[in-house]
Amino acid sequence: STTFTIANPTNHTIDVEIVPEELKLSKFSQYNSTTEPRLKDPMINKSGVYRPNYIPLVEIKNHTSLISFFDKTKSIPNDASLMVLDLSFPFSQFMNSSAKMYADDMKISSLYLYDWNNKNNDTKPTYQDLSLVNRGGSWGTVQELRVSDPNSKIKHVPLVGVYPVPTRYSYWSGDTKQNSTSLNFTITASYYKKVKWSEVWLDSNSIEIKPHSTSTVDATLLVSQEKNPGLYEGFVSFKGKSHTVNVPVSYAVMKKL
Repeated sequence: STTFTIANPTNHTIDVEIVPEELKLSKFSQYNSTTEPRLKDPMINKSGVYRPNYIPLVEIKNHTSLISFFDKTKSIPNDASLMVLDLSFPFSQFMNSSAKMYADDMKISSLYLYDWNNKNNDTKPTYQDLSLVNRGGSWGTVQELRVSDPNSKIKHVPLVGVYPVPTRYSYWSGDTKQNSTSLNFTITASYYKKVKWSEVWLDSNSIEIKPHSTSTVDATLLVSQEKNPGLYEGFVSFKGKSHTVNVPVSYAVMKKL
């Protein structure tokens, strides 16, 4: 158990609601395709400047029937608190195993998420219509990006970008100046919503804090003896009139050997 102390430095009384919450997976979608290197943006006529491969987020879905291929309903659930996009490649395509030196010949791609303000109802995005939301990139077979409260961050069309670096890279010497080729890839989109965390018990779910004073809340973790081994995470959320503070809480269940 632990005790949280909330201080009120203002000249007026504040009311705070306290809610234990955890993130629960509410939707999972997947998309498979192949990169096309060295694509050009129609608005940029410069040598050596390329754009990502664009995939509307609505196209990243699990197809369970023929009708699902034509379904264009909203891709992000209304109650989504967190969106996680992962981009992965086969290791055999990412790194050339026949190179004389390990990691001396690699194909790299990065992951982007944009807010596409399609003012002219164009079928193809241009850089002028895009606002970057987040980016994920590394020298590896998996790229990941996360967006909290995605519906508040994206006001128009959510657009995923997969940017295949136009040349191959060496871990040891950098850009090899050799043209890269296509990569098979998989994008997964995971959406999480906040739900009540029943394992955290509070002695009070709401408190009133007088001006220039403090109040305390005791929180106790109650874990079932049948809980599977693993790491568990959540939040204790303190919700006031003007803003919310999420205090992270985590615990581990160990397995006896």
